[in-house]
Parts: sequence; C-alpha cells; structure tokens
Amino acid sequence: MAYVNNLIPFVADDNCMGWTWFLANNFQFLLLVPLFAMLYYKKRHIFWIVVASSAAACLLFDIVVVASGDLSASYFEHNDLYWSTYYVKPYARFPVFLIGILLGCMHFASKQELLEAGRLASIAGNFRFNRMFRILSAVVGVALCFLIVLFFQLINRSQTVPTFWDALFILFSRPVFAVGVILLVYPAFLGVGFLSGFLANPFWLPFARLTFGVFLCHSIFILFREYSVERGQWANYFDTWLFFLAYTMLSYFFSLFTYLLVQAPFAQIEEDFFFKGYLNRSQMRKAIAKEEKQRKLIEEGGSTRYKQAEDLEDAQIGSIN
Repeated sequence: MAYVNNLIPFVADDNCMGWTWFLANNFQFLLLVPLFAMLYYKKRHIFWIVVASSAAACLLFDIVVVASGDLSASYFEHNDLYWSTYYVKPYARFPVFLIGILLGCMHFASKQELLEAGRLASIAGNFRFNRMFRILSAVVGVALCFLIVLFFQLINRSQTVPTFWDALFILFSRPVFAVGVILLVYPAFLGVGFLSGFLANPFWLPFARLTFGVFLCHSIFILFREYSVERGQWANYFDTWLFFLAYTMLSYFFSLFTYLLVQAPFAQIEEDFFFKGYLNRSQMRKAIAKEEKQRKLIEEGGSTRYKQAEDLEDAQIGSIN
C-alpha cells in the first residue's frame, strides 16, 4: 500500500508478492514526473542540467554498489546480493526512467513545437517523416536488444565471467535495451512505420486490458507449483517453453475472470457516476485549444512539416473513430 517494498527490508528478500517491487519503482518515479515536466516546459536549460547530473550521480552510485558487493547477474550466483541490494532498487532502474522522460519530452516537442526547433523535436521529425531513418533505427534497435539478450545468455553459461564484463552488463544492460525498444517501437507510436498497423490492430485490445491482472497473478501460480513439487526441475529449453505457455494461458484466463467479475463493473460505475461529464468537458476544451493553435499557425505562416504532422494525426484519429 505504501509502495516501499523495494526498499524495506533493504537487504533481505522477504516480501509478500515480492514481484510487485516493479509497482513501487513506478510509483516513486511517478512522483518525480511533475518536476521534470515543469523544468522542460519552463526552464529548458535547467532541465538538461538536472537530467545529466542525475544520470551521472546514479551511475556513480551504481558503480559503488556493484563494486563494493562484487555483484553478479549470473543465476549461478543465486545467493548473490545482486537480487536484493541492486536488482529491485530504484537506483538500478532510474537511468531507464530518465530515458522514458526524454522520450516523453521528445513526443511533446513533436506535437507542440515546430519540428525545426530543438533537438528532441528534430529527432521526432526524423522518426515521423524520414523513412530511411526509421529503417535504420529499427535495425539498430533490434541489434541492441539482441546484443543484451546474447550477453545475458553468455553470463549464465559460464561460472567464470570476468568481473569487468559482469559489472558492465549490470550497469548498462537496461538502458541499452530500453533504447533498443524505443528505436524499434516509437515510429509505430507515431502511427508510421511497418509496425504501426500491427500494433494498432484491435486484436491486441483485450490482451492490453488483461495485462496488469496477468502481472499480479502469474507469480502466484509459479510459486504454488514450485512449492508443491517434491523435487527440482532439470532446466532445458523444452520445459522452459512448456511452462511459459502454461503459465501465460493460466494467468490470462484468471485475469479475464477477475476483469469480468471485478474490474469491468467497477470501471463502468466510475465512468457513469464520476467522470462522464468531466470527460465531455475535457474533450471540448481540447478541441477548442487545437483549433486556436491551428489558427495561430496559419496566421503566423507555421511550418509545413508541422502541418503535415497535424493532418496525419487527424487522419489516424478519424480512422480509429
């Protein structure tokens, strides 16, 4: 309830539903979002200083933690403090949070500023309009993700991984993987690129609504089975895929049951009694603000590329409706 289970207890891994450390990290980072948003919107130079100094301080602290504890990401070191003093902690996930902040600012810049103004807006413009840039970013993104997965497999296939490479993986694997995913998926978020139609297909909507329930319940089934068997399981690829598919199906069925029984009825009650009027007023204010912005752009001779972006966005919204 307090979202501090990733910090208390600090060393011992002794929590109910321990996998919810992810929610604690998300909530703690959410508290920082208004600060970064305000700095980006009002004091851009201070924003970049805060981002750079935060990233440097976090990296320095992570290096001290990894070096002092001689941590290893290998499953061969199952008693290592890596899993309790680093893996779930906010300082281990903060660099990826900063990458997400920059992505959000870039998307804001692409919608609110002229594409020629500012570094982030220019990058977003390349994602939206430059096909070769999108192809190159997708190739680089897949390569980065594949490299991290390969590196992790190599670490877990040997008990004699050099300390330097182990520490390098711990410190940079998550930011590099996050950048790879962004390079691959962000064009689809803008409604362009080869993944756009695939990810925007209504087929994924029911799964998206059940994902959080799957996250909450999947480890319960895993732990129930593990503590119910009398002997261990020899690790092999076939059983890995077998258990993965079994736990995935079971978790989605259970999540569907709880969604129909609890989440959907309460969401409908919330919408009907609390937010219906507010949503209508909010949509009206957004439409008025958008018309005013377009009028000013026309009067001031706004950017042609920005106007193209607005037209593309309107077409996408119209197709969805």
